[in-house]
Amino acid sequence: MNGHSKAVISGAALTLALLGMTPIAAHATDVPNAGHQTAEDVAANLPDGLVEAIERDLDMTAREYIEAGETARAAGDLIEDLANNGIAPRDVEVRAGGEIAVTVDSRAEAKAVASRGAKAIQRAGAAAPVAPPAPPVHTLAEVVPAGSKYLTSTYHACTLGFWGYDSADRPVALTAGHCAKNATGQVSKMALSDPWSEGGSMDEDPFGTFHLGMYGSGYDAQLILGDSDRVSAGYVEVVGGGGPGRVPVVGWTAPVVGTNVCKAGARTGWTCGVITDLPKEFVVSDEGSPTVSGMSMSLCSASGDSGSPILAGNYAVGILSFGSFSIKSGDTEAACSMDVQVERFKNEALLQYPEPQREAALRMLEADPSRLILTGAQAITGPGQTVESLFGADFRLAVAMPSPKMVKKSATKARTVIKGKIDLMGRANTDYKVKVKVGPRSYVVTPDPKGNFTVKGSKLKSKKAKVKVAMRTHLVGQAVQKSKSTEGKIKSPNAKKKAKAKAAKSKKKS
Repeated sequence: MNGHSKAVISGAALTLALLGMTPIAAHATDVPNAGHQTAEDVAANLPDGLVEAIERDLDMTAREYIEAGETARAAGDLIEDLANNGIAPRDVEVRAGGEIAVTVDSRAEAKAVASRGAKAIQRAGAAAPVAPPAPPVHTLAEVVPAGSKYLTSTYHACTLGFWGYDSADRPVALTAGHCAKNATGQVSKMALSDPWSEGGSMDEDPFGTFHLGMYGSGYDAQLILGDSDRVSAGYVEVVGGGGPGRVPVVGWTAPVVGTNVCKAGARTGWTCGVITDLPKEFVVSDEGSPTVSGMSMSLCSASGDSGSPILAGNYAVGILSFGSFSIKSGDTEAACSMDVQVERFKNEALLQYPEPQREAALRMLEADPSRLILTGAQAITGPGQTVESLFGADFRLAVAMPSPKMVKKSATKARTVIKGKIDLMGRANTDYKVKVKVGPRSYVVTPDPKGNFTVKGSKLKSKKAKVKVAMRTHLVGQAVQKSKSTEGKIKSPNAKKKAKAKAAKSKKKS
């Protein structure tokens, strides 16, 4: 088992607040009854198929995987923040034990790393572990989730990646660019009973149409313009051995070598592995030899998984582009075993190599199978050619959104006070605002770093005994999706006074 697989979070040094960074813009879907959740809470609600893949492929518990995702998020932000100091992505690595190593070549670089709460090292050694952001939460279900199998007009099956929104606030879904090659028009979802089955019944009603995209010149990404009535944003879902289950997406992060990742594919279901190299140049197809610049991973994939959403914990990392795993008709999860793949590679793929290269490939296979038997993906964000650099504002990731919880309410002759809380889901609180409406008046507040907020409003003038209170969360500068409204009522002080006077008058009469 790879030494990176067991990531245990410890220490305290680096958070988004220390980095002083603003998270990338994202849209959101609401989360019913979203209270503060621990990594253990989130892990307990992961799909059975994903939990099995985590234990099988990473030799980790579900909780360790969720915590490792938080470490990956911190490391990804560190990469972006240190880019101006000449520190390349490959100089940052998530190591065994959840450590984040930042390799530097000068005192200036070391100072830049230290100023951000991380420990710089020279070309060897270990770095201090990084504290993760706050834990993520759940989200809701709709119709066509990320991880769904879909069919193109040329009857080519691929997997639907993450949902988001374009610059016109229309719903768009990511998938691999080569899936749209020679295909036009609408795409339809296919219903599966098991991702390892090659069939599936096709939905008669298309859910979207191929929109913007590029295949080659470093990119393999495509947007599908979705039917707004059938969007399923903010979570990933795939049919697995334990049945359907949802994983919330709380944000995105740049890839880091050594990060534990899992993908939801329509062909091979949930499989997990480790990011092994980046940037990684590869060719998806020999036809025209279009090149893609992305990252390589050790997770298992097969034809039909193209476009699969790839997660580090609850953070979007990339979409699957290609795989060199040999998966055949009738195979099951057992075919993903590296022992099986090494034997197939020796007996099949190596025979296609020219004689001078065969021995070199065999030595490489024996030394490190993951260098030849791997999966490639396009990164969502980070340095170089990514989904973000290709689409810009035409793809803003849809994330899970927490509904505000009312903690306390009161009304006096002088003012009203409403106290509440939202779960920040590991993102900076400056992304969120809460709109609170008390009767006809509206107030907008920013939660504190712990997600708490207080509204101190004017006195109530309503003659009604109770006044309606409604509040909802939204992301700053975005208007497409908001959380579900949390509603309640607050007693009017005037109504209290009137009721008291009425009771006194009634007593006097008696």
